[in-house]
Parts: sequence; structure tokens; C-alpha cells
Amino acid sequence: CRALLDCVFHQPQAMDYEPLQPLAAASGLNIDEVNYVVCLLLSYPLAALFRLLPTSAPTLRHIYSIVVGLAFGIFCFRIFVLHTVVSSLIVFVMLKVFGNTPAIHKVIFVFVMGYMVACHLYRQIFSYGEYILDVTGPQMLLTQKLTFLAFSVYDGKRKSKGDAKLNEMQQEYASTQTPGLLEFFGHVFFFPGYLAGPVHFFADYRTFIEGTDKNGKAPSSFGVCIKKILGAFLCIGITKVPAALGFPLTLATLEDPHFHRTSNLAYTLVYLWLSSILVRMKYYFAWILADGANNAAGFGFNGYDKSGNAKWDKITNVIVSKVEFATSLKSVLDNWNIQTQKWLRYVMYDRTQSVYLTMFLSAIWHGLYPGYFLTFISAALHTEASRKVRNTIRPICLKAIGQRAYDFVTFVVTCVCLNYLTLPFVLLSFWRSIEVWSSIFFVGHFIIIPMLFLPGKSKSAAAGAAKSDKKEAPVTADAAAAAAAVEEKKQTPSSPAFSTRSRKQE
Repeated sequence: CRALLDCVFHQPQAMDYEPLQPLAAASGLNIDEVNYVVCLLLSYPLAALFRLLPTSAPTLRHIYSIVVGLAFGIFCFRIFVLHTVVSSLIVFVMLKVFGNTPAIHKVIFVFVMGYMVACHLYRQIFSYGEYILDVTGPQMLLTQKLTFLAFSVYDGKRKSKGDAKLNEMQQEYASTQTPGLLEFFGHVFFFPGYLAGPVHFFADYRTFIEGTDKNGKAPSSFGVCIKKILGAFLCIGITKVPAALGFPLTLATLEDPHFHRTSNLAYTLVYLWLSSILVRMKYYFAWILADGANNAAGFGFNGYDKSGNAKWDKITNVIVSKVEFATSLKSVLDNWNIQTQKWLRYVMYDRTQSVYLTMFLSAIWHGLYPGYFLTFISAALHTEASRKVRNTIRPICLKAIGQRAYDFVTFVVTCVCLNYLTLPFVLLSFWRSIEVWSSIFFVGHFIIIPMLFLPGKSKSAAAGAAKSDKKEAPVTADAAAAAAAVEEKKQTPSSPAFSTRSRKQE
């Protein structure tokens, strides 16, 4: 059984021939990391060439995208790129053959999630806690792409029947036709985003390829690409500073009993904050670099601001300043792993109105380590608690202490809770996480739990009441749906989804 599983899922860390091995040895990085970064950097000149292809020749653009994306997959994963090909082909057949089946989007969701979970499970059983950059990462992104597409096709059928229950996002991205094979795989292997995202809707990819985007022709992206390359390397450079100064910061230090014997709670929380920033910087590096590669191809243009400056934030995955200086968890979630948040909202939250189901999906998508579930279950509680605080305590505090003082207090509380909540995500193990949490007296939960008892209904309860009201008064259904959408934009954060990170990498 192990041999069979190895043939299907396992990718050796060291291939028979690695042309970039000397570079890996010189940089001190693993060969899989070097391969990833080199491919991301190669995406820039290849994207510039891609942009020369006319939008009047979409077939040529699809072929170019497939060839380069597949080449990146073969270079990084060798034969295991077939996971992408096979699972995508199965979904394509499902859409073509069973596209008119009412529940086909759910079947596709279960299939691609199950396929991805199988990859996660293999790694957890045979490589527990080890850091491996294998095809599982692109498979996670592919899961989002394929479910985005399946639900878009489903919403397209609802839209064609005049379904008034579709919200604004569902109406915008509803697809009235299933893509052809070439267009489908062009979307799957779109090379600037194949390895590290950001994930995008199929509708956005189609209008980009055909040059029919509502924002018009994209201007030059040279300046924004340079800024994003420099920004990405600044982030990774920051992670090297503490060690260079002789004061390395790692979350593993928090597990050292000697550290806790010699450190008070305030120092421990500051240490946790600084070391967590370094962890996030590694994600910023990959996301910003990948975002810039998409921009180099002309993808991501989002019109112009009031000053006439081009906006390149249509598929941006993170806004660093708004994460690091957030004054609420909502602000963090609105600006962290943005496209994954959009996916969670589109395929789960908008259809169930359940924060807890959405958090559970986020945990499963990342993997099966207990630490993921500790993070996301606790985050669900925090989401409910922060909503009640905003509705009840915030107006009182603003009158009592003013906006600036309130912002400072909420900034500190947000820092503590964010770093506290994401700690198990890095440690992975249930008991290791509980042990570290106990060493800081479960401070995050002591902040969150009392807030849950504040007056006011939770979002889930409010959604249930809204559904009941709709049944009793069908005449106001459209108005209720519109009001719910507006309220959701104002108050509801999308559930958190943090990129996967293993113990060895940390």
C-alpha cells in the first residue's frame, strides 16, 4: 500500500537531476524553494511576451498559457503535475456530461476537496510536520479554481431562469456557458498564478484573455511590477534582520520552559508579535511576487482612481499595511489572503450564512493538522465576538475616550488576538499548541469568550431569522436579500484562510 501511495502522491525532495542545485547550495535554501522562486521570477519576462499576443487571437493566448504553466509544473514537480491534469480533466468531463444536473456543482466540490484532502492526508501520515513544497500547493489553488467555476456555472443556470435570490457577487460571476477544453486548461495552467496564485474567477480570466474587460485596455504595468518585486524582496529581507543582529526570533522559542521562567506575560506577547510578523513576511513575499507576475501579463488592472492613476488590485492577495496596523479582525481578514477569502464567501458563507461551516472549510482546505482546527474554530468565536463589540461597546467607547484612543486600544487587542489565534496554525500539533497557549494563560480566549455574552444576535441567528421572515412575507424577499447583502458588506468579514506552513519551515 505504501509503494502504491508513493507512486501516486509522493514527490521525492531530491530529483535525479536538479539544474539549480548549485544555486540552492549557495543560497542555503532547499531546492524546491529555489525552483519555486526562479519560476516566479521567470514569469515576469514570459508575461511580458504574453502581453504582446493580441486579444484578437485568444486561442494563441490560451496555448501560450498552457505551455508555460505546464512547463513550470513539470520543472517543479516532474510527473506529479499529472495530479493537476487528471483532476482538472475529470471536472471538465463532469461539467460537459452532467452540466444540467442540479447538484453537479456539489458533486464537483466534494470530488476536488476529497482529492486535495487525499494529498494532505498522505503528507500528514508519511511526512508529519515536514516542510515539502510539492504539488499539493497548486492542488489547493486548483481546488478553488474548479469550485469557483462549478458554482459560477450553477449560478449561471439560476440567473438564466430569473432567480432573484442571487446576490451581487453571484450575479456578477455567473457563467451561462461551460468553457471549451482549450479555454478551460488555459485557466487551470495560467502560468503567472499556477504556483502561488492569486486565484481568480473564470469570468475574469475570460474577459482578460479576450480583451473585453469592462475597465478597458490595461496600461503599462512596468512601474507597478518593479514596486512589487522590490516590495516582495523587502519582506523576505526583513526576515533575515533579527538573526543578523544576533537576536533570532522563532515561534519555537515559545515552547522552551526556560523562556517562560525568565519572561513575563508582556514580554512573551511582544515576542509572539514580532516572531509572527516574520512568519507573515514569508507569505507576503510569495503573494506580492506572484501578484506582480500577473500584472506583468496585464492581468489585475482594475480601472483608475479619482486622480487618474491606474489601479492594479483586482486580484491582489494582501495589503500588508492594513494587516499589520489593523484595528479589528475584520480589517485583517479583508486584507489577508484576499482571493481565498472571496472563495470561502462565494462557495460557502453566502450559501449557508454559517461562520462555523466557513471556518471548517478553511481548516480542511489547509490540511488535517489539529492546529488548523484550533485556529479556525477559535477564529469563528472571535468573529462573532468582534461583531458584538462593534455593535454594542464601540459607540460607548468612542464617546468616552475618542477615536484615536479607541483605535490604539483596538490595535493592541487585534495584535494580541491575531498572533494568539494563528499560533496553532504554525505549531500544527494540538498538545503543543495547548501547552503554549496555557503558558500565556489563554489570553486570547479570555478576551474573546466574555464578548460572546454581549447582547445582540449572532450573524448566524440573524440569518436564520431573515430566512423565517422571508417565508412569512414573500413580497419583501428581494428587499430582504438586498438589505442582507448591504449589511454583510458593512459588517461581515470573510473567514480567515492562512497559507499553509509546516513546523520544519518555521
